[in-house]
Amino acid sequence: MKNKTLVLLLLLITGSVYGQLPLRLPAVLSDHAVLQRGDHVRLWGWGPGGSTVCIVGSWRTSDTIRARIGADCAWSVELPAPAVGNGPFTIDFICGKDHRKIEDVLFGEVWLCSGQSNMEFNARWGLADGDKPIGPVENPSIRFFQVAQAYQPYPAVDCQGEWKVCDARTMPDFSSVGYFFGRRLQETTKRPVGLIGAYWGGTCIQTWMPQSFFDKDTSFNSSNARREAYGWAPEAPALLYNAMIHPFAPLKMAGVIWYQGEANVGEGAERYGTLFRGLIQSWRTAFGQSLPFYFAQIAPWNGYPGVNAAVLREQQATVLDLPGTGMVPVADLVTDVANIHPPAKRKVGERLADLALKEQYGVDTLHPYAPSFAGFEVQGNKAIVHVNTSGKLLPAAKNIKPFQLAGADGVFYTANAKVYKGSEIWLTAPQVAKPAAIRYCFTNDALPAVKNEYDLPLLPFRTDGKAPSCNGNLVFHDHRFKILQFTDLHWIVGGDFRKGDDSAMVLMRSLLEKEKPDLVVFTGDIVVSGGAAGAWKEVTQPLADMQIPFVVTFGNHDTETDITKQQALSVINTNPYNLTYNAGDHLPGVGNCSLLIKDGADHTGKAALFFFDSHAYSADSSVKGYDWIKNEQIQWYREQSMQYEKENGKPLPSLAFFHIPLPEFELVRNQPSTVGNAYEPVCAPYLNTGLFAAFVERKDVEGVFAGHDHNNDYIGVLDSICLAYGRKTGYNAPYHEVLERGARVIELYDNGDLNTYITALSGRSYYFHFKRAKK
Repeated sequence: MKNKTLVLLLLLITGSVYGQLPLRLPAVLSDHAVLQRGDHVRLWGWGPGGSTVCIVGSWRTSDTIRARIGADCAWSVELPAPAVGNGPFTIDFICGKDHRKIEDVLFGEVWLCSGQSNMEFNARWGLADGDKPIGPVENPSIRFFQVAQAYQPYPAVDCQGEWKVCDARTMPDFSSVGYFFGRRLQETTKRPVGLIGAYWGGTCIQTWMPQSFFDKDTSFNSSNARREAYGWAPEAPALLYNAMIHPFAPLKMAGVIWYQGEANVGEGAERYGTLFRGLIQSWRTAFGQSLPFYFAQIAPWNGYPGVNAAVLREQQATVLDLPGTGMVPVADLVTDVANIHPPAKRKVGERLADLALKEQYGVDTLHPYAPSFAGFEVQGNKAIVHVNTSGKLLPAAKNIKPFQLAGADGVFYTANAKVYKGSEIWLTAPQVAKPAAIRYCFTNDALPAVKNEYDLPLLPFRTDGKAPSCNGNLVFHDHRFKILQFTDLHWIVGGDFRKGDDSAMVLMRSLLEKEKPDLVVFTGDIVVSGGAAGAWKEVTQPLADMQIPFVVTFGNHDTETDITKQQALSVINTNPYNLTYNAGDHLPGVGNCSLLIKDGADHTGKAALFFFDSHAYSADSSVKGYDWIKNEQIQWYREQSMQYEKENGKPLPSLAFFHIPLPEFELVRNQPSTVGNAYEPVCAPYLNTGLFAAFVERKDVEGVFAGHDHNNDYIGVLDSICLAYGRKTGYNAPYHEVLERGARVIELYDNGDLNTYITALSGRSYYFHFKRAKK
């Protein structure tokens, strides 16, 4: 009897001490929330492990969604979103006797506003006179969630903050850029807009990035260690990402706006592009979404050292080759270059909104793209600058001063400038008999002097350093875009192989000079020996010398060197004309990425290029031979293809590049219509994972280009898709080879048609014309 009493007493004690854990929701799922419209809404939280949480939305009271709470006390579920109507709604969460209800919930467009002080800048800091709201600011369709400033050494799952309805009390405390962005978006779409503000003045980009980036790319470790510690803001990598960004990873959103860079103008400005690219890609990976990412160039300020701000602006623009990115200028809004916080924020927010409205919401009447450098030519003592512009160019000032010209000596002089034909600028300088290089607004504090008829200034540029054409501006010229495919260089460092390397270098430079491509693609087996880091620099140097952007896909022999493929990509990234990147850390391999080719006038997407790592050798002992493109890569292609279609209203004509050919190459080898040489079997993987089928189903890829088989250079058509080999470029041969060394040229037209041929020192051959099928 005593034992039974003791057991009962212990049960009563432990029951009171260890009662059911409470049901808990993240701060962002609270009253007045705006959730992203769509087919489903993702909800999550925490509670007693092993229990069930029931969720009921007021728009579907007869439909109860249940989620099992795991051993980690976390749960997540997707709830069908309202089919019609924006709200307000309520959502009930029930777990046993525990009940949570969030009220006044709207469904609309959710955007994350992040960066440093120019994003943090709010109305209480003092807006420019023209930006001060006229009339009431109350708008219940705009909601703010301001994340409490915090830092954490490890990724957090929640943060502090609450949703607030936009009114005269709440608006002045929120980011002005964010507010004006949201106001424009709401007024145009007539949908609710939720703005999440995660910003902190004086912070560098590294602290907004996950630690995983720096674990993979250790080249930043020494510069991170040298960053000066400040009392007012965290500087170490990942601290703000962990506390203020990672908690929103489960949340579906429409996109991100970003205003940051000033804190990185000091040491390492020339590598900001690599960091910025890493931030965008890592956020997209964390959120599991290809989030649109729009950002502002940093403003002119006379307190920066050297020309570091100009370099950083140039670096900002290098990420524009990433899909779903866009940049707005702010230099024309500056009236005092001694003020690092220009108070004119309304147009910054509205320009960002116009980019989103055109690209994400299909408002075609907008012209949000600033004029940009397209190229130049020299006629005598005159340089003629060609400009990509929507609308005519206009002088923004009586005297156009920010242009500089230099001759072969590299000494720059102020140039006389004249706008001509609405898309050209003619430059002369008395001291320069034959112009060789141009700079425009390439100082820390230069103010623009040329704009287009839509009041957007010409973006700064220089032709003597990093490539203006690399800054995301892959564009059609006269409706054509020209690609030169180099493949299988088999560059080997040292000994008797130097002769072959030298021959390959002569060939590459000759073909680059003759063909003048808009882009070069290396399709694998490029550097295949020790000393690879130096070799990669040597191989890609002609592209820097001739200012031609390029992309690398890796081959099986590129894995047989003294560095990894990721290390090779880090070396390649030091070349300012490289466009290769990793689209996501979750993708197998290195260099899986895509690029847009845009219309030269309105910057709309006209075509897409996809690049895949085809890996090396099978790691499965039951399957011999070469490795295969993985399911995750194919799924990435499908999602990116659908994103392009969503942004442009139709499938974009696309090309795909990788090293090892697909099994389908064998099917066109002996077709009567196939053009070119087929002197060896197709060395494809034994496993067919369905990439070609995905191309057929998506109806966008019309050309697939590979290397690998040195004695093949044929092109044939299967299911309205060209399957083509490049021509081996390198002279170091691992076995008997019969073809003259050369390359393949691909001329893609903006209507989807393409011409292609083989080019070599002896001339051009094997012409092939492909007319895009109506899809």
